[in-house]
Amino acid sequence: VGYNYRMLNLQAALGVSQMDELEGFVQTKIRNYEKYKAELADVKGIEILPFRHRTRSNHWFYSLLIDEVKLGIGRDELMHRLIEEGIQCRPIWKLIHTLEPYKNFEAYRIEKAVYYESHILNLPCSTSLTTEEVVYVCDKIKEIAGR
Repeated sequence: VGYNYRMLNLQAALGVSQMDELEGFVQTKIRNYEKYKAELADVKGIEILPFRHRTRSNHWFYSLLIDEVKLGIGRDELMHRLIEEGIQCRPIWKLIHTLEPYKNFEAYRIEKAVYYESHILNLPCSTSLTTEEVVYVCDKIKEIAGR
């Protein structure tokens, strides 16, 4: 609360210089998302979350919804085992109302957010990620899940 995140001139110049690369970045992100989706399609207990229809998503990150019963392993165990394999992944963000400055300010009834927070894992999604690396991540997920 109260932070100032304005860009410095140097940061703004770097951002503007990257605009020419934006379409390529988005195409890479879409390609990698589709590869994750195809590679993990037959793994019971994992759903790669879709992007909203009729919008042009930049496919910023890729999230797996983990069903521990069907997969046979929970989100946190899967995450830790992937990290042990050198694969950077992380849980989805904490819910705002659980953060210290906002603990007493939940303004509405949250029905599904708590479930999703504890069952979603974000996968590697850098624009420098190759197709081979996506396949490697998927193979490790399948191996850990016993598939």
